Amino acid sequence: MHAYGNALNIPYNFDDADSDLADTESHVYAYFEKILSEAPEGAVLGNKAQNRGRSVNGEVSDWMFGQHNILALSADLGVSDIKSMTYFI
Repeated sequence: MHAYGNALNIPYNFDDADSDLADTESHVYAYFEKILSEAPEGAVLGNKAQNRGRSVNGEVSDWMFGQHNILALSADLGVSDIKSMTYFI
C-alpha cells in the first residue's frame, strides 16, 4: 500500500489518457464525488496526474472500469509529506 497523500485515484491513469473522467463519463464521476463527500477532510479525487502531477502506466481502476464496467478506485493513504513516502508490506 502506498502511503503518500490523501487521495482517491479514479480512472483513467494510463500514460496516453487524454480524457478526464468528469468529461467522458460525468455520471460515473458524480458517483465518485459522492464517495469523496464521505471521505476525511482534505481528501482529493482524480486520476494520478491530477492528484500527484504525474501519470502512471495504468492501474487496477482503469482495468476494472474499462474491461468489466466495474466502478473502482484506489486510495493513497496518509499525509502529503515527503517524509511519509514509504510502502507497507
